[in-house]
Amino acid sequence: MTTLNIYFSPDNGVMRTDDQVLVFPGLERSEFDRGLGQHMNGGKSAPDYVVYGPTSVVLWEQRFLVGLRFFKDVVQAVTLTLEQGRVAVLGYDATEKDLLAEKKTLTTVISKHLACLPSSTSLGADVFEFPWGGIVSRADLKSTWCGIEVWYK
Repeated sequence: MTTLNIYFSPDNGVMRTDDQVLVFPGLERSEFDRGLGQHMNGGKSAPDYVVYGPTSVVLWEQRFLVGLRFFKDVVQAVTLTLEQGRVAVLGYDATEKDLLAEKKTLTTVISKHLACLPSSTSLGADVFEFPWGGIVSRADLKSTWCGIEVWYK
């Protein structure tokens, strides 16, 4: 699996490589399929939903596995999961303490690179809101998943 170096703009929600725009608000699935979608596996996950993934990326000096979710053929969200994170290594053996520590780390990374604090915080999620959508650093205690979700309006 090739690792892509990607960049994120909090001004408009665009994710890009040095020479290609990967994801942006309003991205249609047909356009995605002609670009990065050629290198990812896609499949229907529910009526009107198609999910692509995974591919490896480096963003904010961290390695993530990334997946994309389309609703009615328009991008809805991007999911980023730390590749080397403690939660990924432990899987279902991750404790609440592990999940919350990793969420705190992810929130710190987001805050540092976007130069802002979360709009709202809770035990399971820290939310950064923008006019185009938002970013959530999430720890899901039920599924033992921890990661970042970028969602588009």
